[in-house]
Amino acid sequence: MLWTGILAGALGVGVVSGQVFLLYRPVAGHPVAEQASRGPVRSATPSTAGDARTQARGVDALLASGKKAHDRLQYDADTCDGLAAAVPAFRRIVRDRQAELSEARKLPVDRLAPAAELQRALVDSYRFALEADRAYLAWAEETGSQDCGDAAPPSTSDLADARAADDKAAPAKRRLVALWNPVALSQGLPSYTWRDL
Repeated sequence: MLWTGILAGALGVGVVSGQVFLLYRPVAGHPVAEQASRGPVRSATPSTAGDARTQARGVDALLASGKKAHDRLQYDADTCDGLAAAVPAFRRIVRDRQAELSEARKLPVDRLAPAAELQRALVDSYRFALEADRAYLAWAEETGSQDCGDAAPPSTSDLADARAADDKAAPAKRRLVALWNPVALSQGLPSYTWRDL
């Protein structure tokens, strides 16, 4: 009885089929009720994509990540055993590329000219690179399953797919660095060659 009395005015109590339901009713003067009457809560921090310098640093961080992933991928493709041993490295590269592609798609670049072309080049570079890396991974995994030792790795459809994706990635990367390097120069940030990415 005491608990019901405490809740009176703030909560309505209903019993349906033996179950108790507590229905919230804001009481005038209660902080929650006062907030509800003022409308939705707005963030104290305004939404902003940042100035040109901030956006440029975001692009640079993404490109630096891509370069590190590229530099980490060292493997021997002369033998089946060498290629099969690279499977863990390829898996890591695929995870890295997936994250980089996701970042490229959402990275704000509207303050960097030419924004639309730069965004497209970023996405294309990482999309085609991911396609290639997935195909190289599949090639390495298939080679490992064949247990061909010191023989040369087989030429498979996965290898053909990887090379086809590389043929798309290279022009996209060239376009990207051609667009990025003038921005980098203006912002005092590193420039890249397409092979870095």
